[in-house]
Amino acid sequence: MIMGLIIKDRIPMLKKGYPTVSDKYNVTGGILTGDYPAPFGAVVKIEGQGYFSAVNANNTLSDAAEIGGIVLATNVKMPSDWPANTIQVDINEAFNLFMDGFIAVELDADATIANIVPNAPVYVTDDGYFTDDDTSTFAISGVFTGCYENIGTTANPVYLAEIYVK
Repeated sequence: MIMGLIIKDRIPMLKKGYPTVSDKYNVTGGILTGDYPAPFGAVVKIEGQGYFSAVNANNTLSDAAEIGGIVLATNVKMPSDWPANTIQVDINEAFNLFMDGFIAVELDADATIANIVPNAPVYVTDDGYFTDDDTSTFAISGVFTGCYENIGTTANPVYLAEIYVK
């Protein structure tokens, strides 16, 4: 029965958009607006008092002051499509907005894994990915904890990393 929890050869350490230290984070509410749904762990842009839009390739950041926070994953959320491929926050839906604490986020494909070390600064790309690279990105008040994991394959890695947002 317990062996069913192990995927491949180990239990995953990180899950995108989920807090990594259960009682050490702050959350506020928000409503997603704009033209795009937001997956868990996505960066959102401030659109007005309590309203946010998903940051992606079609809705990019132009300034660090636009960053509103990170979409916090919820333990129970029914998918809006069938078959359920993606669980996300849909447009005009309320969601939990992560403000500070420890959370797992997806790294940009160009991030240098050797630089994901404790207390290294965290940056956000204009299309909403987290990175260690300070060029063409926006600094956030956070640091990497040094914990990261490849949830992709060796040939096509997809890295998640734990960050501490202050």
